[in-house]
Amino acid sequence: MSLFRGVGTAVVAAALLVGSIGGAAQAQTKSDVDSAKQDASNAKSQLGDAQDAANVAAATKSAIEADLLAREEKAQQTTAQLDSVAANVVQLRSQIEDAELNVANLRTAAEERAVDAYMNAWSTDIGVLALSAQATQMFILQDVIETQRGDDLAQINELTIQRRVLGELRTQQESEQQRLQELQDDLRAQVSDLHNKVMEADVQLRAAYLAVDQADQKYKEALSSVASAQKAYEEAQRKIRVGSGVQRWRSLVERYFPASLVNQALAVMQCESGGNPDAVNRYSGSTGLFQFMKGTWAIASARAGFGGYSRYDPEANIAAAAWLVNYSINTGHPGGAWGHWSCRP
Repeated sequence: MSLFRGVGTAVVAAALLVGSIGGAAQAQTKSDVDSAKQDASNAKSQLGDAQDAANVAAATKSAIEADLLAREEKAQQTTAQLDSVAANVVQLRSQIEDAELNVANLRTAAEERAVDAYMNAWSTDIGVLALSAQATQMFILQDVIETQRGDDLAQINELTIQRRVLGELRTQQESEQQRLQELQDDLRAQVSDLHNKVMEADVQLRAAYLAVDQADQKYKEALSSVASAQKAYEEAQRKIRVGSGVQRWRSLVERYFPASLVNQALAVMQCESGGNPDAVNRYSGSTGLFQFMKGTWAIASARAGFGGYSRYDPEANIAAAAWLVNYSINTGHPGGAWGHWSCRP
């Protein structure tokens, strides 16, 4: 059974059977409508993909901006810490210099006090008495000098320890300063890199939004094409309806039925509806050219590729009848090819 659905068949039928109808627009078939619907479906899918891509691009840019903000805040905190450590280093250097100066001054003063103590010891009566006894002289001088020196050394040692502690603190602070400086340099590099990534993400986002706009426009155009195809199809069907009898449907019957069954199909159609696509049996409710019942129509129309079409649609009705005849032949219906109809050829 031929299932060819040529675009020009309906035009030929209208020209041959209507006669007086002229200047008709090119007819549309169901395949044209289905093709337009498929294009619309593809366009809708592409629109969805474009919207998903735009959402991903927007989320990527937001994530980069959030990372950039966090890095900038971290860089600012590091700068503040670096300034604080630098100030501490300067203060510690000043304290170390003061401590070194104090040690130097203390040593000078200690030397001067040792000389004064020595001279004072000889200027006293004890010193005069000691002239007659060298051993006593030495003991007195040594005791005086050692006592003074011990006091001075204690102060010097204390200042030296203080200077060493300050030096260790300065070393730690300088090390921390170096660490923070390296961290700040690294953060600045990261911030610069993220700024570049934000600009790249912005370009990609703009491109994604442009793609969405283009996909949306194509989808709208596809929907418009569907509406135009549907309108042209309905107009073609309307023009085919012009006239009377079953011969005006011959081209459609030839499209769906094998050549050996065309005349039989026209005969059954004549018996069932007289070729009137709007015919309705007021007793059974059967409708259309081949008088389909609702239940049979739901199955046959879907199998013929016209699911959802009306029984009043001539092409759908003929295609469903052709499928049902072929099904009867293949399954060996007891009533033969036309076993589902009360009218027989």
